[in-house]
Amino acid sequence: EYACRSGYKTSLNNGKNLVDFNSSDQELNKLAWNKANACNKVQTVGKKIANAWGIHDMHGNVREWCQDLIKEVPVEGKMLAIRALRGGSYLSVGKECRSAHSLRTHESDTQTDYGLRIILIQQ
Repeated sequence: EYACRSGYKTSLNNGKNLVDFNSSDQELNKLAWNKANACNKVQTVGKKIANAWGIHDMHGNVREWCQDLIKEVPVEGKMLAIRALRGGSYLSVGKECRSAHSLRTHESDTQTDYGLRIILIQQ
């Protein structure tokens, strides 16, 4: 969330707030691939506007698996980690792409809209 917001306290990382939580939001569509504009598939990274820190695709495209451990639960004799998913995806409506939106799922869950956001810092 910190990296997504890039210093802003708004629901979007460009200093603006979502106007339409359910369908096509003009500001969100500038920043993110979501249910309204992604044609039901993952899109190439970097085609939407970057945030203030130069990071692309922090809203939408794929939900980000986060390192944050929510809790561990016993499943079939072993402990599974429950982790946070952030940022919404190409299947998400506007409210699910907000900076603060979070889901929780166990570490063995897999979906086509789960992924990682990798940042390369140039030296």
